[in-house]
Amino acid sequence: MTTTFKTVRLVISELGAEGDRWVTAWEEGQRPVLHLVQQPRENTSEFANRIREALDALAEANRIPEKAVLLTSRSSDPDSLLARYYTLRLVLSTMVRQGGGRVYLSGDRRDRLAMQSLASTTQEMVRGTGVSVLVATSDDAVVAA
Repeated sequence: MTTTFKTVRLVISELGAEGDRWVTAWEEGQRPVLHLVQQPRENTSEFANRIREALDALAEANRIPEKAVLLTSRSSDPDSLLARYYTLRLVLSTMVRQGGGRVYLSGDRRDRLAMQSLASTTQEMVRGTGVSVLVATSDDAVVAA
C-alpha cells in the first residue's frame, strides 16, 4: 500500500510577530497553511514544545511541510534565542527526513543580524539535503509564495 503525502506550509509567529501577510500570500492557490502563534501566557520553551507536537500531528496525518517561516519578535534574550534554535531544528529535521523544503527566518531590523547568524549556522547543518534556510523580510512573503 502506498501512502499519499500532502504538503502544508507553516507560519510560526512568536508573540508580537505579525504572520498574517505570510498566511495570506501562502494561502493563494488553495494551499493549506498552518499558522502557529505563541500565546500571551506561553513562554518560548512551551511554544517550541507545542510546535513539536504540531509537527508530530502533521506527520501522523501524512502532511509534510514544504515551506515554513519563523517570524521572530523583538525579544532576543538567551531563552528566546535557544527556543528559536530548537524550533528551527525541529522544522529542519522534519524537512531533511522528507528530502527537501525551504525555511525562511524573518525578524525586525534589530533582529536581522541574529537571524543571519542562525541561518548561517543551520545552512551548514542541512547542506546537501535539499533543504534551504533563507533570511527574509516581511516584504518577501509574496515573493516566497
